[in-house]
Amino acid sequence: MNLINLSALSWTALLLVVPLTQAQPVITRQPADVSVSLGATIALEAQASVGTATSYQWHFAEQPVPGATNRALLITNAAPGHVGDYFVVASDAGGSIPSRRAKVEIDPTFTKIMTGPVVTDRDYFWNGAWGDYDGDGFIDLFVGGAGGGRDHNLYRNNGDATFTKITTGPVVTDGRASHHSHGASWADYDNDGRLDLFVTGGNPFVGHADRNKLSDLSKPTPGGEKGEQVQIPWNSGEGSVDGG
Repeated sequence: MNLINLSALSWTALLLVVPLTQAQPVITRQPADVSVSLGATIALEAQASVGTATSYQWHFAEQPVPGATNRALLITNAAPGHVGDYFVVASDAGGSIPSRRAKVEIDPTFTKIMTGPVVTDRDYFWNGAWGDYDGDGFIDLFVGGAGGGRDHNLYRNNGDATFTKITTGPVVTDGRASHHSHGASWADYDNDGRLDLFVTGGNPFVGHADRNKLSDLSKPTPGGEKGEQVQIPWNSGEGSVDGG
């Protein structure tokens, strides 16, 4: 019988390295359908599970959108040519996956205006009232300020989809002395064929009309404060609204 000396055997250990395969990304936030007005901004957004070097590519009409390689897609000045289906492809080392198709619709009924003082003027305001105070057939806009030394805003319609901000006159400057202007309304209260403007004060009141002002009848509020006198600027018929 031959005995085998195990100690004399040479053992070779093999180390097998199995490469780890990265899973393909998963869309965790799908882009939603949107409907916007003409001229508005279209905003689409998606999110994929974070992987190594995850990238995005948006598609429209089955074609890649040039430069659209972020998870959010913004399209300004929406036009009819932007209507359709959008989707994004998320990719990483494990593969690629498309999102759902988001439907973009454009409502042609209104065009969203993105420029001009009516859009860009920002402050605290309490109310707005539309009326053609200069009688040119184009509706103008009054915006009541929130007091605290702020002017009211008056915008004259130029008739070409733009407005000119009026910066002088009592309709504008009376806002500095008022508390809060909670309401406003245009009406021809003196029956002269021209629109006049009624602007309420910030506290409850009971008053009576006296040509171009609403006088305070000194009714106290629950807090003990008296109501404010409310001015009613009247239309002079010369394309301006005066106070008194």
